[in-house]
This record gives sequence, C-alpha cells and structure tokens, in this order.
Amino acid sequence: VFEGERIYNGKVFKLTEHSQRLHKSANMLAYELPYSVAELDAATKLVVAENKLESGYVRPLAWRGAEVIGVSAQGTKVHVMIAAFP
Repeated sequence: VFEGERIYNGKVFKLTEHSQRLHKSANMLAYELPYSVAELDAATKLVVAENKLESGYVRPLAWRGAEVIGVSAQGTKVHVMIAAFP
C-alpha cells in the first residue's frame, strides 16, 4: 500500500489524513502496520527535514515480506519505508 503526499513550504499537505489512509489501506488487505499514525507523521516530518525539502513529494510505502511462498501471506513481516523527492 502507498500514499502520495505533496510538500509545500516544508510541510506535507494533510499529513495525518494520509497516514490514516495508509493504515486503512493496509487493514483492507488484512495486515497491520507496525507504526502508529503519530509515528508515521513524525518519521515523515523527519525525512522532509533531513532532506531539506521546501517543496516536493513524499511516498510512504508498506508491504508484506517474502518469508512465505503461497497464496496466503499470513506470517510475513510488514515493512514500511518513506521516500522523499524534490
């Protein structure tokens, strides 16, 4: 699951709403993210600040690992990343 978020004046537009929607999307696919909405918000703000972005794009992404081969992804680890682009 992923979100696409715009950065304006160094801040992510509607950040918390995006983080909530990322959680909802993961739940729709029957898995839970290992980070809360508040933790995702804080991590996203840190990524934007560390990259010194005043405007740009943020892409949080969550996926299941490859620990199990088969139709069911039960028992796989959930991974989360946050990428930022100018």
